[in-house]
Formats: sequence, structure tokens, C-alpha cells
Amino acid sequence: MYSTLSDLTAISRSILSSSLLTPALTRRWMKPLSFTSGPDYAVGAPWEIRRIHTAHNNRIVDIYTKTGNLPGYDTLLVLVPSLDTGFNVLTAGVNTPTNVIMLSNLLSDTIIPAAEAAAREEASAAYAGTYSSTDTALNSSITLALDDSKSGIGLTSWVSNGTNMLTPSSFVPGSSVRLYPTGLSRVLEGSTDVDVGFRAVFENLVSDGVGGTFTTSCQTWGQVDAVYRGTVGSDEFVVRIGSDGKAKAVSPRALRVDLVRSI
Repeated sequence: MYSTLSDLTAISRSILSSSLLTPALTRRWMKPLSFTSGPDYAVGAPWEIRRIHTAHNNRIVDIYTKTGNLPGYDTLLVLVPSLDTGFNVLTAGVNTPTNVIMLSNLLSDTIIPAAEAAAREEASAAYAGTYSSTDTALNSSITLALDDSKSGIGLTSWVSNGTNMLTPSSFVPGSSVRLYPTGLSRVLEGSTDVDVGFRAVFENLVSDGVGGTFTTSCQTWGQVDAVYRGTVGSDEFVVRIGSDGKAKAVSPRALRVDLVRSI
């Protein structure tokens, strides 16, 4: 009731950085508790959660909000955890409910696309490139690249011991492979390098879908670790990041090989 913009900014940053709660508790807290009759709206405790589709790649972005109001005053706290950003709107005077909505629309329409563009630019600088085995006789390499029309980091080329891994097989069940961060990382002992965990999503983009209720859902959510090789999931990747913030090596863990950046 008596919050200031400074107060709301401080609490917003503490939530995004998990400085008051552990990351695990924060993630548990920021989840829907119930869905509504609207497909793009859910409720949490205390969240009002909106789901939007980005225009360029149809990616879903979850926006966690909390409203507060008294006669003549309306406030909206907005957090976008997947983009590590947010904003707060405080209004007073006449017609404050409409003013909050209009201002929030303007801010979200500006901030979210800008944050996504900045994230793609940062990810491209850090990860895009070709990574190869130091043993030239092995003939193994991976090329990572970003595509503005798609989410994640794409594997545009993947050769393992002379085999094209982008040919659909039991190990790689799809002609398209994209990497998504897991949020897991560790600092290497005695080094400033950081290993960052990724999961690969395999899709066969050339196959025809059969349609229907049970073939239109995002099946990849249930396919983590679906294919193993020696107790390691074929979709598990680790990227080593140097002190300059750029990737130094990529390891498809199931293949037990480290590929070092060559380009």
C-alpha cells in the first residue's frame, strides 16, 4: 500500500537474482497454481501470469505480474524471468486502471523485443562458431549458429567420427537439433572457466504431422534423456565458457568427446 518505485525495484531485482530465497524456492514460487478459461492466462500465489507469443519466432514468454490498487492509485509489478528483466508502473489520479494497462503495454512492447534481441546478440557472440576435435583423424566437429526466426542455439553441422549426426537415427531422432540452457553451471576447480549445461531438442522438420489432439502438444518436454548411450542422455551437452565470456569447447557428453573452438 505504501510502496515506492524504489521499493518495488529492489524487491523485483531480489526475486530475479534469488538473493532472498534460494533459486530452487524462487522457481517453485514462480509457477502457476491454477489455469483459467483463457489459454494465455494463469494464476499463482500471488501472481497473475500472462503468456505471450513473440512475433518473430512464436516463442512463448511468461510474464509474472502483481497488481495493487486503492481508489485513485494503481500499481503493477512485472517480471519476465526468462529474460531476466521487468518493470514497475505506479499511477495516481484519474482513470488509473486504464493508465496502468496502457503504460504496461507500451513498456512490454518495447522492452521484451529489445531484451530478446540483446540476448540473441549476446548468445551469438558467445557461442556461434565451429568446434572440432584436436585429433584430426577423428573427424568430429560441431557448428553452432543462431537464427532469428527460431529459439535456442542451432546445430547447423554435426559430424562425429566421420558420420553426419543430423541424419535421423535412433541416436539423433531428427534432422533439426537445437540447444537450450538448463540453468545448470559449475566453475572448474582452479580455473575461471565455467561449464554450462544445455539440452538438445531433436525434431524431424520434414515429416508430415498427422494432426489431432495428441499430436499437437510439445512432445519434446517429455523426451529428455529418452535415448541413452552408456548411461548418458544423447541430448546432454556441456559448453565451456572462458573468462572472456565466450565458448571455448563443446562436449556432446554421450559421445565422450571434447570439441575445441576452431573458428
